[in-house]
Amino acid sequence: MVMTYLTEFHSARYKPRFTTWVGFLFAVANIVPAALGFTILPLNWHIDIFGQDYNSWRIYLLICSIPPVVGLVTATMLPESPKYLMAIGRSDAALKLLRRMYCMNTRQPSETFP
Repeated sequence: MVMTYLTEFHSARYKPRFTTWVGFLFAVANIVPAALGFTILPLNWHIDIFGQDYNSWRIYLLICSIPPVVGLVTATMLPESPKYLMAIGRSDAALKLLRRMYCMNTRQPSETFP
């Protein structure tokens, strides 16, 4: 679902390259937590914050929770899909979003939007 949403905002020219990069980043995102765990968990860290002792596994969980939180905050800022806007009858908003996508993808002024 994420890939479908993200590719909807790219032109046909850049869509294959974009999907390749997103697939690569998904693969890296699956490797990073294991690499972090391999390096952080064996360490004997003890950090005292407000009387609570944070050892290496808690620090590992804190670090691993940062990307999902950033993703959640970012997802709230993304626009609705133009297809969804059309489906719920908001054609004017869909056209405005398509015009914005056209400007971003072609680097042309919005007046040249077909």
